[in-house]
Amino acid sequence: MAQDLTVNIKTTSDVPQAMDKAKQATTGFSKQVDDIGRKFSTAFKDIAFGFVAPLIIVNKIISSISDAYAKSIQMSKDALAFGSETSNKYVNDQESAVRRMVNLRNEDNKNQGLGERGTREAYADVLMNEGRDIYNRNRKTGQGFRPYKEDDIFKGFDQIAAEEMSKDPKIRAQIDALVRKMLPALEADKTKTAFKGPEGFSNVVGVGANPVLDTMNEQLVQLMVISDFLAEIARPAGGGVPVDFTKKETPLLK
Repeated sequence: MAQDLTVNIKTTSDVPQAMDKAKQATTGFSKQVDDIGRKFSTAFKDIAFGFVAPLIIVNKIISSISDAYAKSIQMSKDALAFGSETSNKYVNDQESAVRRMVNLRNEDNKNQGLGERGTREAYADVLMNEGRDIYNRNRKTGQGFRPYKEDDIFKGFDQIAAEEMSKDPKIRAQIDALVRKMLPALEADKTKTAFKGPEGFSNVVGVGANPVLDTMNEQLVQLMVISDFLAEIARPAGGGVPVDFTKKETPLLK
């Protein structure tokens, strides 16, 4: 009996100590987990800042280079334009002539490029829309590699293929025939809509419908109608020209 009592007392007294140790161990483990999480978080931030900082510097360098390039191009244009029309105290006649020749040559090259590109892309546009049947029948013609053209990176496969198809004289002849057939009707529709009366209201005098002018015109029409009506009343019964009442002699009252 005495032995049992001793054991019970010892066991009871050991429980709080065991619980305290368990709490301490749990608290320590939780703190370690939090510390590890904070270290990982800080590490990722350090990595992010380490990556972003050089990226910002690179972007600034690229931006500076782009700005410098744009300024250089603009300065070249301004320098060519300066004195190209007439000579001045900074540019003599011969230097002005050289500038004019360069500008005219550049303009001619630009116009030539616009003409070639516009024709190529216009044929491709018709081929992909109104001439879609022609495109579908000639897919193989537009396949394959071609030299790089302006803005090819922004074009889809269909447009590039259509541009290549339109080089074929037979396909181009079909597109020309389609345009000759459809263009007159489109131009006729445009002519009909071009002479349509103005709609809506415009605050600018002479542009669009103006309610003040419309009211004045209506009043003028009404006055003309009234004037014609009064003229009919004043016309003599036998016809002829009405008597001018302003010249009629009025007898004096006695």
